[in-house]
Amino acid sequence: MKAWFQFPNFESKDLEFSNPKAAIEYWNSVDKKKLDKMQNKLDSEDEEYCPWGLCLISTNRLHLYRKGVMSDTFDASWTTEINEKFLGLINRTRQIEEIKEDIPSENIPEHIKIFFEKGSSPEGINPSNNHGNSKKRVKKPIYKRFSFYVVMVVIMLAMIGFQSPEEAVTEDNTSTKASDSKFPEELLGNYHGIQQGYFLKNQYGDDMIIAGKKVPMPSSDFKFLVKANNVVSLQQTTLDDNSRFYFDGKYKIISDSSELIKIECLLNDGQESRTVYILEIKKSDKAGKCIGHTSEPEFQISKK
Repeated sequence: MKAWFQFPNFESKDLEFSNPKAAIEYWNSVDKKKLDKMQNKLDSEDEEYCPWGLCLISTNRLHLYRKGVMSDTFDASWTTEINEKFLGLINRTRQIEEIKEDIPSENIPEHIKIFFEKGSSPEGINPSNNHGNSKKRVKKPIYKRFSFYVVMVVIMLAMIGFQSPEEAVTEDNTSTKASDSKFPEELLGNYHGIQQGYFLKNQYGDDMIIAGKKVPMPSSDFKFLVKANNVVSLQQTTLDDNSRFYFDGKYKIISDSSELIKIECLLNDGQESRTVYILEIKKSDKAGKCIGHTSEPEFQISKK
């Protein structure tokens, strides 16, 4: 089973476990006091940090991350994929995320064991048994979040394709190619921006029309987490219904100058959805813009 370990300073380590015993042994070997000290230091200095923890990935996902240092507790995010068919023809995935809060440290191995055995959240665990308080959130598929027309657009895009941001972006002649460069440590962290709602465009740049109507897309909140070792993740929240979608992937530096760095983020949700975004970040103020495919408007981002 693939996994990764998250450090407070945004560095991460790719892992793989053949069985739950190996995963539990790794978890028990982690120097929790050292990680807590690192996290507390970053927090006290008002620096960006990411709660340290372990993420296990199969068809579903279990993300364990530090909640309370003094209380020695963790939160666990269980994401379960449910496959279904739309119109009896198109495969779609519905995601259910269950958050278990305030789990005592000594109960974490049981969560790891259950995930290996069942691949889904531990059924029947009562919060009074110190396994954490539960809350569920259903991540609705696209065809339920938006209109029927959006589903048709997805089908059409799959048939005709669309221009990637790498094809749409013209490189600045003053920049130098930097495929072998290392992303500056001081620029690692969270980048936030709001993409305003828009109408989908066709390959000629005109509004796409289906059944005589333009196809609207809602405004979305984007949070990119740029980490060391070319690792990037994205949390996208649609602002019409607050549905959240998560993507993981890698980035590569496509240009680097004294003033600006540009990275291409290749992301996927672990299933069928894949997307590409280019982030242009000014080194002076750690702000810039995000460029999607040709149908999407650019929007401003800034480091938080």
